[in-house]
Amino acid sequence: MRALACEYFNGAAQANAAAPPDLPSLNEADNRCLGVFSAGQAEELPALPLLTPSWSPSDLNLLVGFEGVLSQGSTSSPLLSQNLGLAVTATAAMTEDQLRYCVRELSSYPKMFVRDGLTPFIHRRLYHEQMRKEIRSGYSVCAAYMSKNSANEDIVFRVLEAAVQELLEPPTSWDFADNLAHVQVLILFQIIRLFDGNIRQRAMAEQQEAILDDWVDQLRQRTTSEAPLSWSPWQLWIFTESVRRTVLCSFMLKGIYFAMKQGYCHVIGVLSQLRLSPQPALWGLQSKAQWQMATKSSEPSLVTYESFGFLWESGRIPEIGRFEKMLLVACKGEDRVEEGLLDPLRRTQPDL
Repeated sequence: MRALACEYFNGAAQANAAAPPDLPSLNEADNRCLGVFSAGQAEELPALPLLTPSWSPSDLNLLVGFEGVLSQGSTSSPLLSQNLGLAVTATAAMTEDQLRYCVRELSSYPKMFVRDGLTPFIHRRLYHEQMRKEIRSGYSVCAAYMSKNSANEDIVFRVLEAAVQELLEPPTSWDFADNLAHVQVLILFQIIRLFDGNIRQRAMAEQQEAILDDWVDQLRQRTTSEAPLSWSPWQLWIFTESVRRTVLCSFMLKGIYFAMKQGYCHVIGVLSQLRLSPQPALWGLQSKAQWQMATKSSEPSLVTYESFGFLWESGRIPEIGRFEKMLLVACKGEDRVEEGLLDPLRRTQPDL
């Protein structure tokens, strides 16, 4: 596998990096796992020096910046060590600014869900025809949390805990949509509990992280053959892209929270190979007619997160949304991304 493009993967961007391959069509993508993971051989890289954290998860002001380094290393994460079967687990240090930006973005998702009826991993039309009870519960809890204050904090957290317990008792057999809805709502609950600052809520979220890992792993093993045959191409794309973004967000949350405690992200090897659409505008389409017009000349594509960074730097992804900006900031830093947005020619220039 070639060197990763992100600065916190391997330092400054290389101006002469090889051009990424042509975008594969959705039909060419590996049907297994809906393209949310692309297998590949990891390269031999030097070990990352041990980083000793000097802050607590509740105080980002104490974070210390580090030079980005990609390394081989081991991890205690059961999801990585037992389920993914990676030959090498990569780790990468993150700066204070990168962490602060990503935490701020992730923390905004519950409010976004209440205000706009969507998140970067829950499409506005995903539950348009059938509002699942898990989604209703998630929406209600997020709305209650948005009203939390010192007077009602106790009851809000009781409502949250009751909803979590109900969510953790899924049906004995669940289908693709059940699996997806449970993962999406648990991600929202984890975001609330990990970043609120309440010690009790954070401790419970940490204890239940393995459950989210297991549900995500199940989600990744599913295929499009489980989708209803009656779905239109647009409906199928909404669902499968929601799956891909949900898996990506689950690993992003996992990695960012770990980096808050340890100083480095331990799931880079997985994140870099997760797939998503390199056409951000497709996510915001509001109707089947808009979808047909946008995909009339070419089919939707899939690329890995790693390749997404290459494509953006090469100017082949001229416009990005809020979600894509977070993905780029996580690996390149906010200043570099802002400069690239203002002046696309600067994207391919190495840091001085």
